[in-house]
Amino acid sequence: MMHQTTLVRAFIRCGMFCIVLSGIMLFLYSPQLFHLFYVPKSINVLVWPNEIDAEYLDAFEQETGIKVHINYFETNEELFVKIQGSQGRGYDLIMPSDYMVDSMIKENLLQPLDWSKLNFFDRLYPALLGHYFDPNNEYSIPYYWDLFGLGIDTDCFGGKVPEVSWGLIFDPHKIVGKVGMFDDGREIILLAAQYLFGSIDALQDPIKRHIVAQLLRQQKQWVEMYTEMRSAYLIAAKITSVSTLVTTDVSRLLADYPQIEFGLPKEGSFALIDNFVIPKGSRKQDYVYAFLNYVYRADINQKYVDKYKTSSPLKDVQADHLPAGYAVPTQELFSKLDFFRNVVDYQMLSKLWVEIIS
Repeated sequence: MMHQTTLVRAFIRCGMFCIVLSGIMLFLYSPQLFHLFYVPKSINVLVWPNEIDAEYLDAFEQETGIKVHINYFETNEELFVKIQGSQGRGYDLIMPSDYMVDSMIKENLLQPLDWSKLNFFDRLYPALLGHYFDPNNEYSIPYYWDLFGLGIDTDCFGGKVPEVSWGLIFDPHKIVGKVGMFDDGREIILLAAQYLFGSIDALQDPIKRHIVAQLLRQQKQWVEMYTEMRSAYLIAAKITSVSTLVTTDVSRLLADYPQIEFGLPKEGSFALIDNFVIPKGSRKQDYVYAFLNYVYRADINQKYVDKYKTSSPLKDVQADHLPAGYAVPTQELFSKLDFFRNVVDYQMLSKLWVEIIS
């Protein structure tokens, strides 16, 4: 009997100890448990600079109570590393360009969209939908688009517009003075391949990659600067006769520099589409859809287009500042354009560019 009483007491003491220990552990780790099961009414958005910011989001936050934390990235590759490293956790909405959407889908980093929760599909330009990187727009929503071409200072060509060709920046017989180039080696290599062979798929051939590299090494002597933001400045200041530009760059030049013309080269050119996608790790889909329906409202999108002089994916938003003929993404226009597709490994192109530029 005495033995049984001792066992009972030991059992009770052990139980009390476990209860006290559990209380201590709950106290110590309650913050972590709280954040594990509680989803704050906020979203983290990772986007390009000069496409969206917090300035026009006060009304959204007041209407919904959802706090929007805007963060920025500088390159698609930086974005990819962040999302791949965290498997999408920490961000609820991101904005990769077309070729990076392709890579993220293949790496299983994105979650499918529920289009039934979005109210603006019929207002999107059809020409921005159904492209190679996401044929059914299962993962991506177009937000910003641009066209790659050449800005030409007609004063350097006797007041006339020469035949618009990539030869104006690659052919020594057509180059006048200095030229300005983008600073993205991947894009430059693809442009050169399009000029030489009529298709970027030619880069899959090692011999043709070597020919492209030879052309770009030769071209360096005519390049004033490899730059993204200052390419428009170079031609406006008459430092270059021709510069690689995108349509949204030109929109900032036309009003003050009427001698500058913009065109898409005859050999073919490229389009770019930046898209909203939801990382696989986000658990705040309802908040994200509310935010998307807000920024795709015509009045809100118009504010960003007017502020940054950019393009719009929406048929009911005006972008009259874009060059004539390039303000609306028509099916006919996009049928003549390619994208900077992932035709060869990114690391291979990076290594090739380092060899060219060094």
